Amino acid sequence: MKTSYKIQGAEHNPVLIFSNSLGTEMMMWDALVPYLLPYFRVLQYDTRGHGGSDKPEGNYSIELLAGDVIAVMDKLNIDKAYFCGLSMGGLIGQWLGINNPERFYKLALSNTGAKVGDDKGWNERISSIQNKGMQAIADGSSSVWFTDDFVKKQPKQTAAYKEMLLRANVGGYCSCSVAIRDVDFRENLDVLKVPTLVITGEQDPVTTAKHATFLVENIPDASLVLLPARHLSASELPKEFADVLIKFFTAKPSLS
Repeated sequence: MKTSYKIQGAEHNPVLIFSNSLGTEMMMWDALVPYLLPYFRVLQYDTRGHGGSDKPEGNYSIELLAGDVIAVMDKLNIDKAYFCGLSMGGLIGQWLGINNPERFYKLALSNTGAKVGDDKGWNERISSIQNKGMQAIADGSSSVWFTDDFVKKQPKQTAAYKEMLLRANVGGYCSCSVAIRDVDFRENLDVLKVPTLVITGEQDPVTTAKHATFLVENIPDASLVLLPARHLSASELPKEFADVLIKFFTAKPSLS
């Protein structure tokens, strides 16, 4: 399995790994990177089935996608890192926090939930995309991902994200959809002992503030930040999102 990635920043800085939303590529984090490089060595990668990474046929699981993260860490000799995942990336982060806690200093779980969607909704989406291609969901994506104000003021960026979704690999998208459909962490969060920050958009119609609150109430060491955004909060508010990460990841543990 070849995973496409890029890593940048001073080698003496701790590594921060970013994990993407379904249907996106590693470039979704590009606008945050300049704010983060003074503090972190930033590792971005394309999820299996997306972008420049391999797209094996067959269904994927969140365990499989999380294993790809560990494989890249091992390849680059990264013993321990900070991790930030958005939506599908947040599900990957939950799996890593539960199963590989020794590899992570802290986690940021953004615009995600312990359980995202239901079988019926995912099966309908998969069927629609298999029949009509990515166009089946592309037209409605902007209003889910971004606030109306952002769409109006940032037409070029909005169009770039729609184009990214349209060029997504149908098989890879559907395989990752199966991974999201089939995972449920609602009964497992009590064993996630890595310090965790949950971030979500106040207007996120997919993974709502209710999803975020459930995570915070059930992960032993978790806190919540709400941003005035929709589903792709990091893309809509890169500086604000980066500032939240810097504050959380660089904070010294309390002595109390």
